[in-house]
Amino acid sequence: MRFLVLIVLAACSVPTRSGPSYLGVLYQESREGVEVVQIYPGSPARTAGLAIGDTIVAVDGQRVGRSSSLRAAIMERRPGATIRLTVLRATGERADLDAVVDVLPANLRK
Repeated sequence: MRFLVLIVLAACSVPTRSGPSYLGVLYQESREGVEVVQIYPGSPARTAGLAIGDTIVAVDGQRVGRSSSLRAAIMERRPGATIRLTVLRATGERADLDAVVDVLPANLRK
């Protein structure tokens, strides 16, 4: 199985604030969806209650099967928008978490 680890960020075409959209997680693809392997301190993901080992399976009810699906879902949202993440916890429990997409911090920009 091939694994991808990426920062979830995407350039918004018309941001409401200055900069690309940001959720603040590193992840890898899994059989069920996109597994969270790291969460940035103070990020929207951390504030929403996302945990390392959670697998994101949907964003706003739309299935997330690949990392590209998650990136696209973030890219479609403007900073300040609320998204609902459906996750499978490491315990097997399913949870819905609301995250407010933010602007990518300047120290993480290339």
